[in-house]
Amino acid sequence: ADSDALSQQKRLRNLLLTWKPDGKSEVQYFHYENKWDSPDSVLFANLVDRFSFSKDFGRMGKIAYIHEKQNFDGSTTQQPSSVKNFLAYETQIDNKTSLRTEQTRTSFDNGDKENISSNTVSTNITKRAGVSVSDVHIDRQGSDHDEKKRNYGFWIDFGRGLRLNYGYARQLNGDMGTMQSQTTLSGGELGGFKIADSFASLNSWDQDHRAQSATKFGISTVKPLNLGFLKQVCLNIGADTASDRARWIRENKVLDFAGKIGSNTLGFNYRSQVAQDGQRGIDRVFLFKTDQGEKRWLRGSVYYKLRTLPNGKQIMIRDMSFTLKPTKNIELTNSVVTNPEQPRGDVLLGSLPLADRRNRWSLDYKPKTQPNPYKTEHSFGASWDELINDQNRTLARTGGVTFRTTFANRKDVKADDPYRSTLTLFYGVEQNDTSQRHQTAQRYSIQWDQRPGPNQVFSVLLGNVSYEHSIADGFRRNNWTARVDYQFKF
Repeated sequence: ADSDALSQQKRLRNLLLTWKPDGKSEVQYFHYENKWDSPDSVLFANLVDRFSFSKDFGRMGKIAYIHEKQNFDGSTTQQPSSVKNFLAYETQIDNKTSLRTEQTRTSFDNGDKENISSNTVSTNITKRAGVSVSDVHIDRQGSDHDEKKRNYGFWIDFGRGLRLNYGYARQLNGDMGTMQSQTTLSGGELGGFKIADSFASLNSWDQDHRAQSATKFGISTVKPLNLGFLKQVCLNIGADTASDRARWIRENKVLDFAGKIGSNTLGFNYRSQVAQDGQRGIDRVFLFKTDQGEKRWLRGSVYYKLRTLPNGKQIMIRDMSFTLKPTKNIELTNSVVTNPEQPRGDVLLGSLPLADRRNRWSLDYKPKTQPNPYKTEHSFGASWDELINDQNRTLARTGGVTFRTTFANRKDVKADDPYRSTLTLFYGVEQNDTSQRHQTAQRYSIQWDQRPGPNQVFSVLLGNVSYEHSIADGFRRNNWTARVDYQFKF
C-alpha cells in the first residue's frame, strides 16, 4: 500500500510451509513481515521467523518443538526483539493417566528473560470421571515479577451429552495473586429433563479483595409430565446473572410453569431482571384459559400480571375475556384490558405499561356454520368499546351496529359455492373527551357486494361521517363518500 500524500509505504508478507513426511510427523516454517516506512526512516517493522517440529512416538509419547525469532524496529515502537524456544512432551503413563510438560525460554534484546515451566497430570478415575492438576512457574527478571499458577480440574460424563467440567486456577505474583474457578455443563438430557449449556465462574483478586461471579443455566422438561390431577405439565427454569464487588450488574431469572386441568390450561410465570445501575424489576404472571372450542357455551381466558418496579410500586396488568353462547347462533363477549404493555428493548423487563383501561362488549348473531346456499340469511353484530387513559385524562367511547343480508344463490349454482351477494348496513358513533374538548362523530354506510362472477367483481358503497362538537379544520359537518369498485379479468 502506497500513500503519495504522506509519502509512506506499508508492506505485509505472510508465508507458511508445512511438510508431513508421514502420519505422525510434521515440520512447519512460518515467515511474517510487517513494515511501515517513509523515505527518511522506518516507522514500524516486525519480522517473525518460526520453525516448529512435532513427532508422535506411539507408546513413548509425543514431542513438539518451536523456535521463534521476532525482530522489532521503527520510531513508533519500543518493543524489544526476542528469541523463544518451546519444548513440550506428552505421554500416556497407563490406560488412565497422562502426563504433559511444557518448557518455554524467552530472551529479549534489552537483557530481560522469561522462563515458563508447566506440568500437567490427568487421570481417569472411572470411565465417566477424571481429574487433572497443572502447576505453572513463571520466572522473570527480578523476583518481584515471578508468578506461580496452580490449576485443578475434574470432569464427569453423565451420558446423553451431559458432561460436567470443573477448573480451579490460582496465580501468585509475589504476595498477591488472583483466583479463577469455572464450572461448565454441556447440554444434554437427564431423567426426562433437558439441560442447556450452563456455566458458573468466579474471579477474585487479593490486592483489593475484589470478586466477580457469573452464572448461567437452563432446565426444561423434554416431554410433558403428569402430576396427579395436573396433566401435560411443562416446566422451564433459567438464570443468567453476573455480579461485581457484591453488586448485581446483570440478573435474568425465569420460571415458566404450564399444565392442564381437564380441558382447561393453567400457567404461572416468574421473571426478575436487574439493570446495570442496580435497579430491579419483577414480573409475576398467572394464566388460566378454558377450552376454546366454539361449541362451548362459556369460554374464557384470564391473564394477570403483577409488576413490581424498583421503587416498590406495583402495577396490575390484566387481559381478560369471556364469551357466552346461549344458543348456536348468538355470542356475547366481554373483554377487559388494563395497563397494556408496549414492547421496549431499552427499559427494564422489556416493556412499558401504558396507563390505559379498556372495556369492550360485542354481540354477534351468525347463521349456521354450514349455511344453506338456497336460502337468504341474515347476520347481526354490535360492539361497544370504552378506552380511558388515566395519565392524559382522556375518554373515548366507540359503538357500532352491523346488519348483513346474504342472498340466496340461483338454483343452477352448486350447493358448496361459498360466494353469494351481500347487502351490509352499518351505523356507528364515536365520542372523545379530553380536558379541553368534547367531540362526537357518527358514521353510517350501505354497501352492496355482487356475487363474484368467473371474470368480474362489482361493489358499491355509500357512506357519511357526521361530526358534532369541535369540528377539526378542513372537515365539514357531513362528509359523504361514494365508491364503486369493478374488476374485470381478461
